[in-house]
Amino acid sequence: MLLPPLTALLAAAVLALAGAGAWAQGDRYVTDQLKLEARTGPGISHRIVRMVDSGTRLDVREEQDGWSRVGLPDGGEGWILSRYLMSEAPARERLQGALAELERMRDEMGSRNTQLNALQAETEALREDRDSFASKLEVLAHELAALKQTASGAVALQERNRTLEAQVTAATQKYALLHENHTVLRDARGRDWFVAGAGVLLGGIILGVVIPRIRWKRRRGWGEL
Repeated sequence: MLLPPLTALLAAAVLALAGAGAWAQGDRYVTDQLKLEARTGPGISHRIVRMVDSGTRLDVREEQDGWSRVGLPDGGEGWILSRYLMSEAPARERLQGALAELERMRDEMGSRNTQLNALQAETEALREDRDSFASKLEVLAHELAALKQTASGAVALQERNRTLEAQVTAATQKYALLHENHTVLRDARGRDWFVAGAGVLLGGIILGVVIPRIRWKRRRGWGEL
């Protein structure tokens, strides 16, 4: 709360000293006096009912001959000289209020600074999390690219395996056919060797029978000569 301008304070002081006109009814404040008498009637001849401290808030209910009938904080009533009443709280009270408001604002500012520091720390933590997530995302992107490449290589390898399997199957079938042909040829060759051996054996037998006769005939022919 800010203090009023100096001109406003001077105007209020002049009006208070001059006891100018009747004021509108409403709240008033006791001026910067230590104590102010509240009397039973509008005049110094009336009995003092109590002393009112400076800065006390009073409810003005009636004004008469420079006196004001006011409602007191404890519920009672009394008459006080109007010139000692002000529309605003005394400067001391307003200063105390301003200091209290300033202290409250300081506390609020401190609280907001604490909240701001907490928000800044949270923002920094979020920034670090964002950077960490960005790094992880980059790693995952590389891993995904590697997986895609591996998957592409796996498809090519699978296709190659299929081709090799087909080639192995064809080679196996060809080997089986060759093995079968080799077996047939081997059996045929065995038969041929058997036939040849039998032929040789038969030829030897024939030669063994025929040749002696041929030699004998020749000897016989020589004896005749």
